[in-house]
Amino acid sequence: MIAGSEPSPLALLRDRTTDALADLAGLRSHDPAAARAMRAVRLTCHTLEYFWVPALDSALGDGPHHDGASEDAC
Repeated sequence: MIAGSEPSPLALLRDRTTDALADLAGLRSHDPAAARAMRAVRLTCHTLEYFWVPALDSALGDGPHHDGASEDAC
């Protein structure tokens, strides 16, 4: 990115997506009543990590990013 220029909407979306993935990866609950919700969180993480992030990388012309949010985050 050129100094002083605005990032593209896709770059912003990718940044927000990886931020959300990191936040979701931090969610934990050992309460049996939360099991269904935690499965939904894991599915969301999987969808973001393996479908959305690679699609955004491809659209941006970037290779895979390894910023700690990946590697089976959830």
